[in-house]
Formats: sequence, structure tokens, C-alpha cells
Amino acid sequence: WLALRGGYREQAQAFAPAGAALLDEPARADVFGAGLGFSFGPLALDVTYELSSLRYEDLWLSNGNDNSLTTHSVLFEAAYAIPLTR
Repeated sequence: WLALRGGYREQAQAFAPAGAALLDEPARADVFGAGLGFSFGPLALDVTYELSSLRYEDLWLSNGNDNSLTTHSVLFEAAYAIPLTR
């Protein structure tokens, strides 16, 4: 009736930093998640927390810019399974 969840993933962005040596290599964010799931018969409830951290450097001719973006997300899900009998 109780499920604990946790994990890590890398999330590729839709851009490469300015001045990057490899233009085909996008910036990547580290995403950590933890959650709980509850099951009560056909009803399931899930709640998850995600922390995302994106850091990259834009390199220009005369300077470099350090960029960072941190996001916090809380996700909820409710599901009901319809029992089918024959």
C-alpha cells in the first residue's frame, strides 16, 4: 500500500552554450527526485518532489558568463483503476 521512490537523471536542454567547442552537445541539468505512492484498492495517489540544477558557461571573445538555474517541483497524481469482470 506504500511505495517509496527516488532517483536521478540528466535532462538535456534544447541549446548548446555560446562558445561551446561541441555545438551538438547541449547543456544538461541534474535532476533529483523523491516520492511516495499510496494504494487503496483501485485508488492510487502519488506525490513527488524534484530538484533540478542547471549550470553552464557562455564563452564570448572578451568574457565568460556563469549561468545557473535551480527549480523545485512538486507533482501530484491520482488514478482510479476500473475493475473489469467477465
